[in-house]
Amino acid sequence: MKIKKFTYHVKGILLLAPLFFSLQSCEKLLDEKIYNSQNIESFYSTASQAEIALNGVYSSLWDYMYKDGYHVILGDIPGEVAQANNNPNEFDLFAWTSSSSELNNYWVAAYTGINRANTLIDNLVKSSVEAKDQNRIIGQAKFLRALYYFNLVKVFGGVPLHSTATMSSNDAAKERASQQDVYDFIVKDLIESTELLGSFSSADHTAGRVTSAAARSLLAKVYLQQRKWGEAALTAKAVIDLGVYQLLSDYNQVNDPAFKNSKEHIFSIQNGGKDNLPTSSDGNFNYFTIPAISFEGKQVEFSASGGGARIQIEESFYANEPKTNRQYYSYRDFMPYYFALGSFDKINARVPLDRVRLVKFFHPNLATKELRSSVNTPILRYSDMLLTYAEALNEQLGPNSEAIAALNQVRRRARGEGTVNEQSESIYPDLSLALSKEQFRQAILIERAREFIAEGERRNELNRHDLLASTIKEHRNITIKPGYVLYPIPEVQRSLNSLLSQNPDY
Repeated sequence: MKIKKFTYHVKGILLLAPLFFSLQSCEKLLDEKIYNSQNIESFYSTASQAEIALNGVYSSLWDYMYKDGYHVILGDIPGEVAQANNNPNEFDLFAWTSSSSELNNYWVAAYTGINRANTLIDNLVKSSVEAKDQNRIIGQAKFLRALYYFNLVKVFGGVPLHSTATMSSNDAAKERASQQDVYDFIVKDLIESTELLGSFSSADHTAGRVTSAAARSLLAKVYLQQRKWGEAALTAKAVIDLGVYQLLSDYNQVNDPAFKNSKEHIFSIQNGGKDNLPTSSDGNFNYFTIPAISFEGKQVEFSASGGGARIQIEESFYANEPKTNRQYYSYRDFMPYYFALGSFDKINARVPLDRVRLVKFFHPNLATKELRSSVNTPILRYSDMLLTYAEALNEQLGPNSEAIAALNQVRRRARGEGTVNEQSESIYPDLSLALSKEQFRQAILIERAREFIAEGERRNELNRHDLLASTIKEHRNITIKPGYVLYPIPEVQRSLNSLLSQNPDY
């Protein structure tokens, strides 16, 4: 079943999940008794019905967790590479509180997806659906459940573990599990997902579905975040050795909808649309648009959506960066064209921007000026496996030829090696074994900042090496409390569940 879009409007069974975690009146929803267990169980009588439920687990990623940019706000702004648009906000200043709406929305989003996955798994294992279809569907659901929990544990630390569907408000009230217990649960889900999904399926990959390789790739990142360097290196190497992934030769292709689900994309959120056709301006990544500005005495724009930018790139980060092809297609302080306001005539000119803007997700259809909705949200890419392998090897053994080779693959692509836009190696040279372990660690971390900017991972990368506090002190002159390496448990969730303890320093 080839899936073109994961933004589904499925009534009935799929809407059960958010009831017990949303801000809206839980008691009122429960009193209405819209659903009952008999209806739920009877829904899972065929593989096609289970697929509909699985689509709901997928759609939670975009509809609830990534669509409004929470992963970037929570993951990239508290670092040295990005900041809130125009003026510093609470996440720039490390001034968030347990009442910050972004934190509660992120919590609700994750548990919505988790409960949809749990509902699907619980009922499918009791159904008469054939074993091969059960394995395929449950394997994907376990990957997605693991991804939701992985996002939660990186943000909040230990959280309540729900391994079965939440069917009443009493089920929702749980104490927080330890951080290690959450990680153990994630690892178990991903190992089982890999086994259930079996050999790599190119058809599922092309359709944007979870594959066994995606499960193994996420497992490598989970090991890496736990500093289990040996396991991370072995798991990332297993993905590399599959031989099914490669880097795209041109970094501009990575987020171009014409190349989505390509040989580099291990798993992405499928944002729909008809390949390269335009859609309305409320499509995906509307919060990463380039606003209209004044140029040569007139207002100009770069798409029909001019005001949705939510972040900008730190000036100090940009100023010190090598001017590679990758940077040009990721973030810059100018645009190479403009439209007069209200016009469809594209004018080629170098237009200075008001600040350094993110452009990697900005792919309007230049004939209509509308944003394309088919720009996928990257979750796992092959470049991540190369850098995971290099980082884990370095932490385990120090720099060696394999680690250097993996990192240099990413650097060579950054300068467009083998493309018509290939740059001289002097612009961004290969690294050598002359580096110390600490120097190589820094090289990998800055490579990650450049490669994955605005993909929500910077705070996690700094935390992995206990560098968040020192980085923020150096770049923003802010001294943070030790507990601020995690976010607070949302206050509204603590009011709904008295068993939830708060993180230190909040």
